Amino acid sequence: MRNQQQSKLLFATAIIWTAMIYRHEIVSDDFRLYVFGGGTAHLAFPLDKIPAFEVQSGIWQETQTKPDKVHGYPRTRKCHSCSLFRNEAYVCGGLDGEDIMDDIWKLNLTTYEWTKLPTSLHLPVYFHSADITPDGCLYIFGGVTRIDDIRTNCVQRIWLILPTLQELCWENMCLTLDMHRLQKHRSKLFEIGVPIHFIERL
Repeated sequence: MRNQQQSKLLFATAIIWTAMIYRHEIVSDDFRLYVFGGGTAHLAFPLDKIPAFEVQSGIWQETQTKPDKVHGYPRTRKCHSCSLFRNEAYVCGGLDGEDIMDDIWKLNLTTYEWTKLPTSLHLPVYFHSADITPDGCLYIFGGVTRIDDIRTNCVQRIWLILPTLQELCWENMCLTLDMHRLQKHRSKLFEIGVPIHFIERL
């Protein structure tokens, strides 16, 4: 009987936190699932309080975050992206119902403090995809650039940390040389000392 009551309580709390959410984003720190933004057809949810599902207990909780000391909290949004890098969740772009956003924010999942990055997307988008490489480069692909009208296949990228000298050299090499020829002569690249993990990217 007690287990049934607990199950009903867990189900009820899950319904409260997740009811009617559309185009939200989720990241995990291995202990909790954090739900960022989202909304309904007519509303976008705020980011000052983050619903979090504790995996071990199976219980939803509300996490109160701290604002950026200068810029406060991110604007409400849905149809944004959220990617995890080094225990920080990076939120970029999205839609608040009226405006398409180009801002980029990060939330530290230890201190729960927001920081607005001093840069922005070249092209404001929503309904896009994003991910971060192990070396800290954020890639944003596609999205909608005019509400319910124009979509793009543009790729945007931003370094979140200072890249290594290796990465900078490889990037310059790819920009300077003919990529088609590089792909044809992979063995030559290996012979002159280019690390194999770069060659495998071709």
